[in-house]
Amino acid sequence: MNEAFSSNVTAVFPEADEIVVVYDTGPAQGLMQPIRIKKEMVSCGDVFWAIYEYFQKPMSPDEVGVIKSRSEDDYRRLLEAYHRRCLRTPGLADITRQQGVKRVDCLDDRTAWWGMSPIWAPDDTWSLLLHLMPSSSVRPSLLKMGGIVR
Repeated sequence: MNEAFSSNVTAVFPEADEIVVVYDTGPAQGLMQPIRIKKEMVSCGDVFWAIYEYFQKPMSPDEVGVIKSRSEDDYRRLLEAYHRRCLRTPGLADITRQQGVKRVDCLDDRTAWWGMSPIWAPDDTWSLLLHLMPSSSVRPSLLKMGGIVR
């Protein structure tokens, strides 16, 4: 396992017991809450795992409804991303479809890891801005290296 995913490597220095990860992309802008990680010492692995778990959660019908009421274009992009995700799972497309729209679908095509940068938080909490790039622009060789959030 890569050291970055180790449970004993702090995610930030000085180490923190709380980190907030924010993102600002896709149809759900302003709708979703930041990703909050709280434990004695937040590790890099904790941050990566929290991001993955957060985006794998299904969206509620109310959340989807808010997106649809704000913009038909955003709703269309959300559904297109949902259908693309379903098609990426050969042999499991029906099962994936039954799971419904997930938060990851709000990212549209921006699911490739591009890094994180610290941002100032008024309450002195470590806040990291999640950077993502369009997965359609990622070279196939990077896909084999596991650089995609799914």
